[in-house]
Amino acid sequence: MFTRERKLNADFAFFRRLGFSALFTENIGTLGGALYAWGPNASIEATQSTLIANVAEQGGAIYVGDATLTLKNSIVATNEATESATDLALVGSATATVYASLIGVADDCGDGTLNFDAGTRSFYGTTEKPVDPA
Repeated sequence: MFTRERKLNADFAFFRRLGFSALFTENIGTLGGALYAWGPNASIEATQSTLIANVAEQGGAIYVGDATLTLKNSIVATNEATESATDLALVGSATATVYASLIGVADDCGDGTLNFDAGTRSFYGTTEKPVDPA
């Protein structure tokens, strides 16, 4: 488990190409409480991962700027952003594709593109009615 003040940065080559399964809880950051990816060569693939109770200024759990994110069979919920993007921040040309996952708040993600795969069932909430996995 990753603890406070530690998070994975997708700028590291190891995480650009490799997907992972993990639990991220109670992390604190500025951009993304648990995960951060920036730049056109950066990408994150999280499979069977849970990101809950993380805190950041933007993107309570995940911040993706001009990069790509793939979520598969994962939960991203009950995170907190003090400025914007409660669970997930998609900035600039960022793109996220979601497969069979739960996102607690998906309506305040930013100006990037959020795609839900039509062939799998995903659940997502809004700032008025968040989905709480607890």
